Amino acid sequence: MSATKKRPYIDEYLAWSDEFTLVLEVSALNNRGLKPLIDAVMDLLPIGVPLYPDNQITNIENKFWLEELIREKVFTGLYEEIPYSTTVQVEETSRREDGTVYIKASVLTTAPRYKKMIIGSGASKIRGIGRAARKELELVTGDKIYLDLDVQVDERWADRFE
Repeated sequence: MSATKKRPYIDEYLAWSDEFTLVLEVSALNNRGLKPLIDAVMDLLPIGVPLYPDNQITNIENKFWLEELIREKVFTGLYEEIPYSTTVQVEETSRREDGTVYIKASVLTTAPRYKKMIIGSGASKIRGIGRAARKELELVTGDKIYLDLDVQVDERWADRFE
């Protein structure tokens, strides 16, 4: 198979190269040329004032972001059994002497039957939820995470957020 059949229109695109500052060949399918593309975009971005504090990963406050990430893992970990009357409340975050980030959070739900579903047989569900949340947090932050989760029944938790 010729190079043109594998990469149709490549000659036409390359013919435009003198009309642009930079032309890069990229293949997302083959994971080729992505690093030069990212580097080129980063070089072209203007330097400006930070939009949020250095210790914040996104434009959303860390506490809210943590709560939503854990809540997402509750929903994905319970599949079709999801008690939608569930939220997460982060009670404490701190960095320990060994560099580990400690996060204490409670999964709040409105009924004891939902608490049992979230905990699961032998605490298997809550362990799986915690493991998934911790893995994603470690991946995103680059820190070792100790995630301390518990499940509580609070029939009126939603009233506090009105």
